[in-house]
Amino acid sequence: MLFAFLVVIAINGALDRIGGGPLTTTDAPSGAQSAAAQAWVVKPGDTIWSIATSLDRHGDVRPLVDRLSKEVGGAPLYPGETIAIPSPG
Repeated sequence: MLFAFLVVIAINGALDRIGGGPLTTTDAPSGAQSAAAQAWVVKPGDTIWSIATSLDRHGDVRPLVDRLSKEVGGAPLYPGETIAIPSPG
């Protein structure tokens, strides 16, 4: 019984790390969420720069890159991870 419980915890931890958790979506065409959500679900191959470019296609993305980098603490991005989109300023 204890072994089964530990296996379930290990599987949940692995799924959370690779983006297979219950809060991730697999059918969305991009990581973009609605404006009300103010979040981005990281897809395989996403970078801070690619996310910033997708969010602001016409402006200078460097300030947004800086804010996103601070949001994740400079840590690597993982598919399935949800990143809060910081407000300008």
